[in-house]
Amino acid sequence: MDTTGWTLVSVVIMLVMVALLTLYVFFSHKGPSRGPDYYSLFIMGLLWLALGFPLDSAVLSLVGAVLMLIAWMHRDRWEANRRALADMTSQQWRARAIIIGAGLLALLAALIVAFTRR
Repeated sequence: MDTTGWTLVSVVIMLVMVALLTLYVFFSHKGPSRGPDYYSLFIMGLLWLALGFPLDSAVLSLVGAVLMLIAWMHRDRWEANRRALADMTSQQWRARAIIIGAGLLALLAALIVAFTRR
């Protein structure tokens, strides 16, 4: 299969994973909403900002800086939504496993595409 075929396969796999994850998150939510986790938002913004420079992507860097700024303005609420791993239910562990598995599959798809282009 040429690189276009692998790219199409990886995009389809990623779309299916995102759709399944979205359905899982929307239909498994019970109880009151916890609100945003500003500490995680700060870390995500830091990663996006750091990735924007070597990729020479001004948009990625700008989004990262905005996420960091929003989280920094709410730094007094960083501990509000933090939970210990020991307090997680089996359903929460399952959700984390699905998210990590989807991320690893996406990484594997990206590596396959990158190595088949050589």
